[in-house]
Amino acid sequence: MKISRSVRYASLTIILIGMVSVVMQGCSKNELTDVEYVAKAKEYHDKGEYRAAVIEAKNALKVNSNNAEARWFLGQIYLEVGNGPAAEKELSRAQSLGVDDDAVVPLLLEALLLQAKYLKVLEQNTAVVKSDNAVAEVHASRGVAYLFLKRFKEARSELEKALDRNPSVLTALVGQARLALVDEDGELASQRIEKALSINDHYAPAWSVKGDIFQLDGDKENSIEAYSKAIDNQYNNGAELLKRSMLYIELERFDEARNDLVRLKKRFPKHPQVNYAQGVLAFYEGKYDEAQAQFESALKTNSPNIRTTYYLGAVQYLQRNYEQAKNYLTRYVDAVPRHIPGRKLLAVISLEGKEFSLAEELIRPVVKAEPEDVFSLNVLANALIGLDRADEALPLLEKVVLLEPESAAAFTRLSVGLLSKGDVSRGQTALKTAIEIDPQFHQAEIMLVQSYLRDKDYDKAKAAALDFVQRQPENVVAYNLLGAVYISTSQEKEAKQAFNDAINVAPGNPTALIGLARIALQNGDIDQTRKYYQDILKANEGHLLTLLKLADLEAKLGNREAEIAARNQAVKQNPEAIQAKVLLAREYLRDRKVEDARALFSDVTDEDRNNPYVLGMLGEIQLATNDFVSAKLTFQRLVEGIPNQSQSHFLLAKAYRGLNENVLYRQELEKSLSLNPDNLVAKIALAELMAAEGETEAANNHLDSLKNEEVLKDTPELLVLEGKVLLATGKNEQALSIYKKLFELFPNTSTVLTLAAQEWSMGDEGGSTGRLKQWLSEHPDDTNVRLILAGHYLESGHQDDAILQYRKVLELSEKNIFAMNNLAWYLRKSNPDEALAIAERASNLEPESVTIMDTLAVILIEKGEYRRAERYIDRALSKFPDNPRYLYHRVLILEKTAGIEVAKNELEALLGKHDDFPDIEQAKQLLKTYKAM
Repeated sequence: MKISRSVRYASLTIILIGMVSVVMQGCSKNELTDVEYVAKAKEYHDKGEYRAAVIEAKNALKVNSNNAEARWFLGQIYLEVGNGPAAEKELSRAQSLGVDDDAVVPLLLEALLLQAKYLKVLEQNTAVVKSDNAVAEVHASRGVAYLFLKRFKEARSELEKALDRNPSVLTALVGQARLALVDEDGELASQRIEKALSINDHYAPAWSVKGDIFQLDGDKENSIEAYSKAIDNQYNNGAELLKRSMLYIELERFDEARNDLVRLKKRFPKHPQVNYAQGVLAFYEGKYDEAQAQFESALKTNSPNIRTTYYLGAVQYLQRNYEQAKNYLTRYVDAVPRHIPGRKLLAVISLEGKEFSLAEELIRPVVKAEPEDVFSLNVLANALIGLDRADEALPLLEKVVLLEPESAAAFTRLSVGLLSKGDVSRGQTALKTAIEIDPQFHQAEIMLVQSYLRDKDYDKAKAAALDFVQRQPENVVAYNLLGAVYISTSQEKEAKQAFNDAINVAPGNPTALIGLARIALQNGDIDQTRKYYQDILKANEGHLLTLLKLADLEAKLGNREAEIAARNQAVKQNPEAIQAKVLLAREYLRDRKVEDARALFSDVTDEDRNNPYVLGMLGEIQLATNDFVSAKLTFQRLVEGIPNQSQSHFLLAKAYRGLNENVLYRQELEKSLSLNPDNLVAKIALAELMAAEGETEAANNHLDSLKNEEVLKDTPELLVLEGKVLLATGKNEQALSIYKKLFELFPNTSTVLTLAAQEWSMGDEGGSTGRLKQWLSEHPDDTNVRLILAGHYLESGHQDDAILQYRKVLELSEKNIFAMNNLAWYLRKSNPDEALAIAERASNLEPESVTIMDTLAVILIEKGEYRRAERYIDRALSKFPDNPRYLYHRVLILEKTAGIEVAKNELEALLGKHDDFPDIEQAKQLLKTYKAM
């Protein structure tokens, strides 16, 4: 059986040999034959009702699955609607049923092209095709396959062969147009497209390429018109809808873009390019959360558009997630190093992060490519200024001024370069020029006055500020600037007048009211100061700076409750303000509310977790829960980030102290003091260490020096140090007296613990324990004292009482990591299931705590779950590979998982390297047991 085809999409005449369509016996008289179903399918197809056409063709196949015409026709419909896999399947079946090769092979190649199976197109046996039209179509498809494989020489040859056989083959003409675009020959591409449209002005692929040509020429309107013709003339128009939607976005015709994307989303709900386009639309509409979600969906697919990472970086930047923005844009620029917008944005992020060398490296190629791009010149100049290379920056800034001689901003940036170089006179002249160009450019006015103030040229500062006010009498910034000048010159009356004038211009202005509050506070008028702050908050609800100043005021007055309320309000109304969270957390730690402090940082971003202030506070929270290992890791990251800050080294020292690593403790204290010799807290700590290590003379010298510090007079810190120095010289009773005095003067958690510890060390265990119990009877919520009392019970052999205290701590503070870990440890033998549940809860809260990893490992050993135990101990050892305790616990696991011999070898290595750790006696006994086996 053969089927021939002379014109594409024409109806077929099928000659069937030995086959007669009959109505099957038993069917109702109303049921159609397969031939009749095919006829109906053609009617629907001619009306453009493709879904109905497919249904009728399938009905024909239900009646007669070997109806070759139905198979061929169904394949053709699938081809038209863009369903390549289904078209390939049906056309292959049609070919196997005997459809003429001339009719089926060209269509089969098109189906493969739709699926981007270009190599498979070239592998097909096309020698069976005989007619000129069919041969031409085959060559055209092969040419397109070569084109997409970027084998342009073969593509050109195949397309020429197609047109030699039939000069009117549309696929070949459009293919040649695409090839011309590759060769950047727009004129030839246009000629080929116009010829194709002269043959068939409804040929959608030709309109699509014509749209591409217009777009390359920057003619967006004509490009949209051409894409619209392509869309109207074919069902399979997804690519053109996508291109048109992107052009609509560029032209800010967002509603039209959205309509196209809605159509695409219905047909391709998970297509990455559709998600990408929806993300771009949301991005330009300022819907950054929606844009981010769409881009992330596109990125999760197997074939994301690389530009997706650029937009994700831009979205993160606009949402101030700078670390994530930097990560995405770095990936993008690495992949597309010549993309100028990507380099620019990454350079700006680097500049804002003070990574001046990186910013210079990123922006220099842009300046080379676009030497008159003002934005890039400014970025490079700022990077050079940041690198203290103002001499190199100045020519760039001067070039910007030449390019933008009417730009006040350009002259202002030039002034920054001049002032940073120390050329004050020219810098001030540039600022005056900026003001002349644009009297509304307030930044120049402010910088000029500040420049005069830095030079202590108060007359010029006042004159410039008054000139600003006279030129712009309705500008609140002018009055505030004048007020600041008057404060600098101690002209209080004039300052108050300037700030009140500012309030008349802009009622509730925070800057003016803060200025007035400052004057009131200097005069001791607390009520008026507080009223000014309240006035700001009435007009500017949640104003962060005001709330922080109000909290500081209440703190100085000793109004603890009011202070905490103000800090809470600052956090609640400014949830992204890290500074407010850190300050509130510090107060929570002072009140021993560790979990409240921890909760403040439960939802901070990864970028914020790298913020030095957050790192410092997280480390202090870990110190407060005695998680010294985690605190050490946190403070090490802090020191890496800010190596020249005294306080960061002091915090790391505190972690080393908790770990009893005294050599490193001293090193960090000394480093802290070398960076800031006036760090009194570090001085006290070093004196305490000297006393503890028997350097009594040096400790006494430090103590005498510190007693001369007025700020330390009659402070608990100095009394504690005095007590420790007395202890170092063996004067225990005198030290005890000091600590009793300390507790009487400052009765709090810290002083009761200090006194109780001294009583315990002097053998008065009953008195020490009794004191702690008495304190708890008056302060039952003091979890820190309960933890120390639990430790006393453990040392005196009352483990059940210790367990009871740990349970009470968890009733008061359910997320107390120290209590959870210790309770799990001491329940491991009596109730391993509960111990495991508690330890896993602790691990969920602090997944990187090696102490908890070790506890989990030992509990799992007790339960006989050695493989799980091995995973936890290996994680702990990956962080601290030489920790003898963790190594010993690993030996216990190896005994069960690898055998006695392996465990024995590991244990011998451990004991050969370490001779002092908590489990050493058990380890030695175990080795004897192994050797006896």
